[in-house]
Amino acid sequence: MASVRKTAQALNLEKKCEFLCGDAVELMKKMTPKSFAAIALDPPAFITNKKNVVNGLKAYLQNNAVAAKLVMEGGILSTSSCSHHCEEQRFEEAVQTLTPETARCACQRHAT
Repeated sequence: MASVRKTAQALNLEKKCEFLCGDAVELMKKMTPKSFAAIALDPPAFITNKKNVVNGLKAYLQNNAVAAKLVMEGGILSTSSCSHHCEEQRFEEAVQTLTPETARCACQRHAT
């Protein structure tokens, strides 16, 4: 959290930022719907092996579903997964099912 605060300070944005620490889903559930122009989700690896792909995808979908409700019309929801045990296409298809009537998807893979 200290690095996030330092970055906000360096960008002269600290007065416009609110810093929260806790269970992301529970915190997001308490927020006002459609109140963000952009949200970047970078959850932990929910799929740690091939056996928990289904449960892991459910966890990603829960996070993304709650976040999607917070994004205003025309806004951006950027989501990430570091779960290499799930095929990229399967992850993208699952996330795109959340809000098909309003979703615009741009997927880009970054290889490291």
